[in-house]
Amino acid sequence: MTTFTRQLASLRQTGPILEVVIAEAPPAGDAVAWRAVALPKAVRVVAMIDTGASVTAISSSVVQALDLHEAGLALVSTPATTELVSMRQFKIAVTFPNGVRVVTYDVVEAALGATVECLIGRDVLSAAAFLYDGRANDFTLGF
Repeated sequence: MTTFTRQLASLRQTGPILEVVIAEAPPAGDAVAWRAVALPKAVRVVAMIDTGASVTAISSSVVQALDLHEAGLALVSTPATTELVSMRQFKIAVTFPNGVRVVTYDVVEAALGATVECLIGRDVLSAAAFLYDGRANDFTLGF
């Protein structure tokens, strides 16, 4: 397992944030071979690990920067709504600071805060081990 640990002086206030690189995902059949090649057009963004999110979400600015092609619509439950909300869906690859690249086909576009452009949801975390150590002000993510 390849891991990385990030220590933040204000982990409780900021949450588990990190920089990741996002690119459009390859077609489903090419995903394994593609993990080892150079990224096509990609953007570096601030992401937050969100164990409450069932799917990963990206901001509209990421969608625009990468000129992503919509893969469909998804009905999503959000903390701010009582009914399911229809959100545009995209296929992306996320590269973490340790070089691990995860391809996911269920990412939604969502209105995110001013500083965070990606929420890493349980779709990506299902392939990882995640340890949040509040006493040490750090978190570890391993794949």
